Amino acid sequence: MKYVGKYSTLENGHVVTNFYDKDRVMLPEGEYVNIDNITVAKLNSELVDKNIVKVKPSSLKKKLLNIDDFIIEEVSNLEKKRQNYRHKIMSNITDILGKISAFDLFEYLEIFSSFFDKGIVITDQNREEKYLEILNIGDEILLEHLEKFLEIKDRVRPISNTYKNTQAALSRIREADSEEELDRIFEAYKKGSA
Repeated sequence: MKYVGKYSTLENGHVVTNFYDKDRVMLPEGEYVNIDNITVAKLNSELVDKNIVKVKPSSLKKKLLNIDDFIIEEVSNLEKKRQNYRHKIMSNITDILGKISAFDLFEYLEIFSSFFDKGIVITDQNREEKYLEILNIGDEILLEHLEKFLEIKDRVRPISNTYKNTQAALSRIREADSEEELDRIFEAYKKGSA
C-alpha cells in the first residue's frame, strides 16, 4: 500500500496537493485512508501534469481508495501558466525577503517602539513633521534612533518597493484572461515595472 500525502481543504472539497511514499494518509477530518500502488502512480502523473485531484465526497469515509474515488480535473493551459508564473514570482519574493537582515528588523522595531513610548508615531503622512519634532526635542538618544531609523528605512525601501511590485503582479496574474496577458505581466514583473 502507498499513502497519499498532503490534503488541502477548499470550499469545493478535499484537494490532494502531494503524494508521498508511505503507508497511509490522514484526511482533514483526522481519518486515515490507504491507497494502492497503482492508484498512487496514476494520481502522481496527474499532479505532474498540474491537474487538480480531489477526493470524491462520497469516498471520504472509505478506508481504501482506488482511482475511482478521485475526481481529476484537467487544468487549462491558461491555469497552468498562471500557476507557473505565480510560483516563479513567489520564489523570487522569498529570495528578496531573505535579504532583509533580522538584526535590521529587530532594531527597526526597537527604535519604533522607543518613539512610540515618547508619543511619537511616524507615518508616511506625518514623517517630516515627526522628524522635525525629534530634532527639536534635542534628546541625544532619540536623535541617534532617528539616524539609525532612516538608515534602516533606506536599506529596506528597495525591498519594500519590490514587494509592492510583486503583490501588484500577483493580483494582475490572478485576473488575467489570456496566456498572452500573463506573458506580458510576467515580463513586466521581471523588468521591475509590473
